[in-house]
Amino acid sequence: MYKAYIVRNPKSPDARNLREGLEYLLRERSATVADWYELTRVNFWRDDLLYVYLRELYDYFYGGREEPPESPDDVPPLGYEV
Repeated sequence: MYKAYIVRNPKSPDARNLREGLEYLLRERSATVADWYELTRVNFWRDDLLYVYLRELYDYFYGGREEPPESPDDVPPLGYEV
């Protein structure tokens, strides 16, 4: 539903903020998984997994991706060291 709004209103403040925010995060890679967890309570376990998700989210809203990206598993990936 949110994507439909963004597509119908690409010049809205919401659409602009989402696009600029995702582009900034993808360009600067300034957020860590700890930062993201603090904001969203979603754990990505590793920074590379977070940025794959953010790229897929960007592609969902602004590229050709048809389905939204999947949220990470609640359990850590194989090889994850606490």
